[in-house]
Amino acid sequence: EAALRDFATYRSLQEELRQHARTWNFLDSGIFRFRTLVEARELAALLATGCPDPGRAVLGLLELLGNAVEHGNLQISYEDKSQHSESGQLDAEIERRLSLPEVANTLVKVAFGRQKECVQITVTDQGLGFVWQSYLTLDENRAFVSHGRGIAMAKILSFDTIE
Repeated sequence: EAALRDFATYRSLQEELRQHARTWNFLDSGIFRFRTLVEARELAALLATGCPDPGRAVLGLLELLGNAVEHGNLQISYEDKSQHSESGQLDAEIERRLSLPEVANTLVKVAFGRQKECVQITVTDQGLGFVWQSYLTLDENRAFVSHGRGIAMAKILSFDTIE
């Protein structure tokens, strides 16, 4: 189910990429701020069009921006996400946490910079942080879980480096 959902998301994002492509010729740098997963999806499609290979970048951007909301600003742990995903309540939990007063003003900041030789995208959330490096590779313990592969997928499929 997760693979089918990911593929449907990927196809939808590909269409959004085509809609944003030409505008990026005018931008060398920019700062973006967003709060929700819907906004993360829209921004991922937009930012990908500023990359040399938008089709390659879009899924990784979606994963990293989504992580910034879920695991960063909303402090949803891996275990929390497992529990809420299994019960079918993840979307409701995300909405519940977004409505909490203590996160009402939290934003994810994304800096985009393009130079001749590279594009650099920096994602900064307001969460406490977590050891993301352990998610850079695909782990057999997470192979049959509906989540926990986003950072590895971003590294493998979308970006030359993740720091």
